[in-house]
Amino acid sequence: MAKALVSIITTCYNGAPYLDTYFKCILSQTYDNIELVFVNHASTDETESKFYQWQSKLLERGIRIIYDKLPINSNGGGYNRGLKLFTGSYFFFYDCDDLIEPEYVKVLAKKLDENQDFCYVHCNCSTVHINKLDSDITEKVVPTISKREGNILDLILSSSFYFAPPVCFMHRREDFLSTVPNGQLIVIAPPIALDYQMTFFPATKKGVGFVDDVLCKYVLRPDSAYHASPIIGSYEKAIEYSEGLRQFQKKYCQVLGVDTAKNLQIIEETYLKSNFTTAAGYARQADAKKYYKEMRKVLPFNLNLFIRYILCYFPWMQKIMRVVFRGLKLREPIVK
Repeated sequence: MAKALVSIITTCYNGAPYLDTYFKCILSQTYDNIELVFVNHASTDETESKFYQWQSKLLERGIRIIYDKLPINSNGGGYNRGLKLFTGSYFFFYDCDDLIEPEYVKVLAKKLDENQDFCYVHCNCSTVHINKLDSDITEKVVPTISKREGNILDLILSSSFYFAPPVCFMHRREDFLSTVPNGQLIVIAPPIALDYQMTFFPATKKGVGFVDDVLCKYVLRPDSAYHASPIIGSYEKAIEYSEGLRQFQKKYCQVLGVDTAKNLQIIEETYLKSNFTTAAGYARQADAKKYYKEMRKVLPFNLNLFIRYILCYFPWMQKIMRVVFRGLKLREPIVK
């Protein structure tokens, strides 16, 4: 039986410094039916010339190439352009500064081949800093609870963002395009993370698979688009995002016919916990007290949340605990 065509969708803005390593990762793949959809997202550096330097090697390797250049850099524009162009049965989003292991495509495509009831599969990954690519910050980033296979919509609804970077997920074309409205990620204000949408929409209809192998590296760099996000470093924007996500979840659960009492309850509980932890983290005592009281009406007592509530009255103690956590090298939230 012929191997399924796997599309790699990359949207690249001023990624020239990372492209040599990126193309080497693609050429190292042990799977031999690959399509590369490379969207140059209005780059002003040497991205285009670097792409053409590697084009002949990609073609010699038998990799199909679709290259496109957008005139302006816009939120979601590169991803959505790639979604219109790709032709593979399976696909994944691959940022040009991340790294994938030689077996990445082969292992995840095999998992999808063998499990037609999975809309996507995801693997584990490690995190590294852009200046120390050979030194893992964390060996694995996927929480244990997120390794569950089958219906995981409840896990996705109970997460404010997503439990792994986009590079960890390989999607089945038909399931993705049939659940994402018009086959395009939604760009709205406040911006609901496109990464979150990639996992949310397909999981409303089918199960999800997991491979507990570290098949990729998620690279952290301080100049990435994440750090320019309006929700970073602002209490008000974080609360606005939480409310936007809540309304987004409720709307599309209804649209897709999964607005069950259980799912709506998860959304409300997640909203309260998210707002409480944000308020506590910013030492907004009045708001933290309000959200904590609301949580206690619908959730059982949770010692960790209670400790957070107490600590919000002692910001200096929070700072000490962060220093201790870093000293013990306990995993902190991934940022990019």
